[in-house]
Amino acid sequence: VAEDFLSADLDAMQKMEDHVKLSRPPLKIVWRNVVVFTFLHLAALLGMYQFMFEAKWQTCLWAFCLYIGGGFGITAGAHRLWSHKSYKAAFPLRVALMLCNTVAFQNDMIEW
Repeated sequence: VAEDFLSADLDAMQKMEDHVKLSRPPLKIVWRNVVVFTFLHLAALLGMYQFMFEAKWQTCLWAFCLYIGGGFGITAGAHRLWSHKSYKAAFPLRVALMLCNTVAFQNDMIEW
């Protein structure tokens, strides 16, 4: 009896899968996104080349600081502070997290 309870009715499962396939909207390529993401990846490749072969060490250090700051702005600011309201922050910290979130280029605080 326990085995029958856990077994799936294959006909019912197939009907549900067919229903889901029919109810999905058709896939559509959003060309704006294709162009934007292509450009961003090409720019990243150019930036990686310049980072490795042309940039001064001070520029590399500054880029690393921006990387850490952007990650902090997303995780501590946009995600925890504004999305989940996990903690309260004083105004200077909120401004600093807002600037770090801006560096990350992942939408604004209102969208989060």
